[in-house]
Amino acid sequence: MGDATPATTADPLRWLLRSDAAPLLLAVAWLAVVAPLRPEVVSAANLGYVVASAAPLLLLAVGQLFVLLVGGIDLSASAVVGLASVAGAVAMTRAESAAAGVAAMAAVGLAVGLFHGAAVAVLRMPAFLVTLATLIALGGAAVWATGAKPVTDLPDGFLALADGAGWGVAPGVWVAVGAAVLAHLLLARTVVGKQLYAVGLNPATARVSGVPVAARVVLAFALSGLCAGLAAALYTARLEVGLATLVPRDVLLDVLGAAVIGGASLRGGRGTVLGVAVGVLVITLIGNSLTLLDLDHWHVVMAKGGLIFLAACLDVLRTRGAT
Repeated sequence: MGDATPATTADPLRWLLRSDAAPLLLAVAWLAVVAPLRPEVVSAANLGYVVASAAPLLLLAVGQLFVLLVGGIDLSASAVVGLASVAGAVAMTRAESAAAGVAAMAAVGLAVGLFHGAAVAVLRMPAFLVTLATLIALGGAAVWATGAKPVTDLPDGFLALADGAGWGVAPGVWVAVGAAVLAHLLLARTVVGKQLYAVGLNPATARVSGVPVAARVVLAFALSGLCAGLAAALYTARLEVGLATLVPRDVLLDVLGAAVIGGASLRGGRGTVLGVAVGVLVITLIGNSLTLLDLDHWHVVMAKGGLIFLAACLDVLRTRGAT
């Protein structure tokens, strides 16, 4: 009886640290502060813009989640998006087919992901170095191949991905949501999903238990690359050009920030798609509101960096609470 009170007192804090409620509460508190200063931040038009902006980031963050779960990291998002964008745009302009362009983008992302996975799982190379190398090499290759010039005249059917439709929501948003749902089902409802978590928690134990560790690491990186290829399609449709520098390198700040804010652990073995989706909305909303407050780009980046540091501190608290 004497131990009941401390445990009961600690339960709400443990629940807050481990649940998806913390980032949601953060978003609500942030809106409560910003809305009196900039009422348009909670307008329907702005919230719709936030959702549209969050869609490709959701794909990148879900892809990053797969890699984080197995204890890795993928730094190559911006380069993969740029290379996939120009490859898909060229394919579309030559074949005059939106499907050909999307397939090319997905194929580029998947191929890069498989390369990452093989280098990490088979050659035992550090994920940080492998993906940093491809960030530099692929980014340079995409710029060289196009002369840093945009690929234009994309098919109308492809550009429709970014047009508001279906309850005023662009089809690209539904693509991102659909991919996130499939990722959730894979992680939460399948043996493969459980194995991905097991690899991140303890690779040696997972291997002894019969989990094909190398294959699961390759799968995680492949899915990350595929998600980046699909994100390239949404970014390209939104900007209406294929471009090697379609997204800045600091998009990784948003990707990792969204994943960590959403509860994914940089140590591996923990995270959910729902949590990452919440993290994406939080970081997109905060970035949008800071822009509405007339802060320049670097102030926004500094604020996001501070937010990610706080999220990393929360990750430490979550880890300690789980032990």
